[in-house]
Amino acid sequence: MKKKIFISLIIILFLLIIFGIIVKLYFYKRDSKIILMQDNVVIEYGNKYNPKIEELIDLSKYSFIDLQEIRVENNIKNEKDKDYPAVGEYEINVYYKNKKLNQKIEVKDTIAPEISINDNIEIPYNTDLTTYNFKELVNVSDLSEIREYNIDFSNVNSGLSGEYYAKIIIEDIYSNKAEKDFKIIIKEKEKNIDNSSNEQTDNTESFITDNKDKTTDNRKYESINNNSSSKKDNNTNKQTQDTIPQNNKPNDSYTEEEVQIAPKTECIGNNHKMESGNTGKWFETKEQADNYFNAEIEKWAKQWENGEKTKEEYLKGCPFGYEVWTCPQCQKWTINFYYR
Repeated sequence: MKKKIFISLIIILFLLIIFGIIVKLYFYKRDSKIILMQDNVVIEYGNKYNPKIEELIDLSKYSFIDLQEIRVENNIKNEKDKDYPAVGEYEINVYYKNKKLNQKIEVKDTIAPEISINDNIEIPYNTDLTTYNFKELVNVSDLSEIREYNIDFSNVNSGLSGEYYAKIIIEDIYSNKAEKDFKIIIKEKEKNIDNSSNEQTDNTESFITDNKDKTTDNRKYESINNNSSSKKDNNTNKQTQDTIPQNNKPNDSYTEEEVQIAPKTECIGNNHKMESGNTGKWFETKEQADNYFNAEIEKWAKQWENGEKTKEEYLKGCPFGYEVWTCPQCQKWTINFYYR
């Protein structure tokens, strides 16, 4: 009898162990189905990320979860002196019983800088734009450090008054680039004053040459020159103007080859009362200055005709007119080209 009772107890104990194993396997399998709503999260630099458990796990799918047994470990730390994390990678760990869930966090900066600049910027005539302090006129807003700051002046000619458009280009350390066009106004050239006579001296003459592209199938170049010359009336000390015929070039005219080595002479005593034109050259006579202009446009015309310059390069680089004036001290002439 005792032996039968003992065997019965052994069987019951075995069954209980089997049942316990089955129950444990059931709960283990059930808990193993718990997953995060997102394994990888990307957030924009400047934002915070401190999720609650219901933002990590869809609790509606796992009603059996005991919230008392869940623990969230967040290792995201804010950047120094800021209330949001720095660009980089982080992680959040969720522990439930013996199960561990891991969420990868990546903080990125994908937003370009914001640029604000005055609508119209006025700059004195003939200013060196490469040294002009535009940064004082520009406001840049960006959470990240700025790496590059460039301004494109390729369409601006500071030697010719008028309105132009330049472009500012800014890039931060994460390669986010912003561009903005803005208007530049080159002011009119100031009149020069001859202090020796306390009277304003204006011996400037302007000429416009219609050398716009007039093409044929053979890409021939044609120019209409409306130049005029001036003489001084010794009795009145005023200028009178006579028309110079189209092909009436003096003996000291310049050829294309001589354009690059035309004289850059100095005033007597190196003390000009007037600034030189944007060519930076002074000539003994007005005819020399006129012919220097003619040689320049002939040079560009031949380069275009020979295919050395494109139409766009020609229209941008070839002067379409000029102005000349004299120094009241040495009577030498200088020339200032007009560009498109």
